[in-house]
Amino acid sequence: MRRLDAAGAWRVAPVGTRDHDADARDDRVRLLEAPCDGPAQMHAQGILVSRTVLRGAMDHDLIERCGTDALRLSQIGRARLRRAAAGDDGFRAQHQARGTRTLARPDGSREVLAVDHGESPLAWLRNRKGADGAALIDAPRFEAGERLRADVTFGRIVPGLATQSWDGAGGTGKKRSGAFGIADLSDATIAARVRVERALAAVGPELAPVLVDVCCELKGLREVEKARRWPPRSAKVVLLMGLERLARHYGLMP
Repeated sequence: MRRLDAAGAWRVAPVGTRDHDADARDDRVRLLEAPCDGPAQMHAQGILVSRTVLRGAMDHDLIERCGTDALRLSQIGRARLRRAAAGDDGFRAQHQARGTRTLARPDGSREVLAVDHGESPLAWLRNRKGADGAALIDAPRFEAGERLRADVTFGRIVPGLATQSWDGAGGTGKKRSGAFGIADLSDATIAARVRVERALAAVGPELAPVLVDVCCELKGLREVEKARRWPPRSAKVVLLMGLERLARHYGLMP
């Protein structure tokens, strides 16, 4: 992956006859440096990569397509690379592609939050355009997902949130030791957890788990589909439906 990051994009070429150790059973392909929308440097040495490794990297969203049949390291892949390069301090180094985002709070105030654009699958979708030229996720849906993520982070909700049941009324606001274990926490933390409970209850049990997977646990769409044994592109459809319902709950959409 470190060598893939050395160039903007690559094109796949078959292993040529000049590779004396190649035979018909060779699993490798040659990656040639190329712009997303331009021809490859056919006379360049390139790098040899196993087809299996390349396919696995794409399945885990570490590599993405760009332009016409070109490949490049994705933001998720770069984050993984930074983490691997940093050794024991990898988690902190992975989160260096940071920015800020202003979120409107329920009481009308606005809060500036530090966000990691290099890590968030939602930000990746927001920065990509569909066939119609529009972003894959519009502003209200993106803000809704980021607001949910901010409350989950602020509420210090433990992993495994997606396994909770969200078909109840939710939002009692009382201190209890149920799904969230919120006894003895600060009022602000309790408030954040109650907001999460209400939001996911409003979204419903069919859509809430995917919102948690992508927005809060930062799982890629292919990872979600693989874990749930869903067909390709189905996770994005469910995610968009969940984000729309979440945005309506927050008052971001009519």
